[in-house]
Amino acid sequence: MKIKNIIAQAGVAVAALPLVGLATSHIPPRGDAGPPSGLPDPGTITTTTVRSIGDVQEIVKDIVGWVQVFFYIIATLFIILAAYGYLTSGGEAEKTKEAKNKVIYAVVAIAVALIAGGVVQLVDTFVN
Repeated sequence: MKIKNIIAQAGVAVAALPLVGLATSHIPPRGDAGPPSGLPDPGTITTTTVRSIGDVQEIVKDIVGWVQVFFYIIATLFIILAAYGYLTSGGEAEKTKEAKNKVIYAVVAIAVALIAGGVVQLVDTFVN
């Protein structure tokens, strides 16, 4: 049981790494150091890179894309864990049922990721 927890925690940590890059990818670089407190100068106006609805759509597409990757990674880990659980079940009905449920969860995760991508494409088609 301890090994499963370690594998699960490592999988979540590895899967979360792209989210850190996503969170910082839309922050414009800063030319000067600015005030020591980290607050912007009072005389400057903070601007955003979002100029139209198309920019919002691109940001949503990026987020959905990363969520899809996250779901695919988690689904793959669930399938691997289910295979390991099935192989080590030794014919016990409870362990076999648990492995089967993991495969079902993985298929549901893949279906949710596919539907999310399809919804984004559908909305994009109607908006444009």
